[in-house]
Amino acid sequence: MQAVTIDKMVERIGRLLWYLQNVQNVQPELSFCSNPLLIQDFVNHMIETQSVKAITCSRYITAFINVAKVPLNSVGKQGEEQHRALLKKIRSIQR
Repeated sequence: MQAVTIDKMVERIGRLLWYLQNVQNVQPELSFCSNPLLIQDFVNHMIETQSVKAITCSRYITAFINVAKVPLNSVGKQGEEQHRALLKKIRSIQR
């Protein structure tokens, strides 16, 4: 990956963390990148209040999916199946 791509991903994840703290009033954590309900709320917020286009929201979700994939190696077989189900839900939001 190019540095500019990584910087953009970090920026997008930072926007989600800001949203969690300032709009949802929850302590932001990277684990929220794999929470389909919060991702859907974030997308709705971006479209409705920030006038962000759906294609841009799709790019945000790509960054969240990349972060959410990290724990796959450490959650065990049962946890991995549950994690894959969450990623599938997030991908459906992306579409």
